[in-house]
Amino acid sequence: MNDPLILILVLIASAVSITGLVLLNRWLGGWQPARLESPAGAATCLSNDIVGFRAGETALFDQGTGAFVMEQGGDRLGLVWTRGARFVTRVLSDGDVASVDREGRTLTLKLCDYTFSRMEAVMADEAEAELWAERLNGFLRAEGGRDAQPA
Repeated sequence: MNDPLILILVLIASAVSITGLVLLNRWLGGWQPARLESPAGAATCLSNDIVGFRAGETALFDQGTGAFVMEQGGDRLGLVWTRGARFVTRVLSDGDVASVDREGRTLTLKLCDYTFSRMEAVMADEAEAELWAERLNGFLRAEGGRDAQPA
């Protein structure tokens, strides 16, 4: 296998084969992106992943790409987000949000979580985006860090 031409042919054949498998999977209906169809679906995701989470008011993102779920009592906020064919869940408590920016009906969150540090949520309308931005502001990290004491 010292011949560069053979090596190039093997690499091309491998790339064509992998591309063919990807296209076949797509044609057969594989890789359907996950979508939330209802608030109950978001609540189910959170209750399956987060022990003791009791879902309250829920807002689905546009096109079912995720949801905000306020816990009953308002102490925590559940976040469900689609990643490919799966759902990612997080529970936000005081200090878990670094910043919340709203532009129209789009919310941009920066979280204090290095594995899931930034996300965008497109809400159904501007009023809903404003409502959830206000709620998310309640979970902002205090200046000086998570354990900062009020002045």
